[in-house]
Amino acid sequence: MSGAFVTAERQTDKRAIAKKVVVKKAAARATRASAKLENREVPAGYVRSASVTKFLAARQSHKH
Repeated sequence: MSGAFVTAERQTDKRAIAKKVVVKKAAARATRASAKLENREVPAGYVRSASVTKFLAARQSHKH
């Protein structure tokens, strides 16, 4: 080979299927851990305001 990189592609079309609940729990756990590392923990029982929830929903709809 003349310095070319060969990439191996997956030969199957199988996908890991995760339930939405499991993904949400994992994301929440990761977010809490990240916040704790940065000394910016969110208090237990914190509820987002309606305007923040609306803002975040609008941002998420633009990602896809």
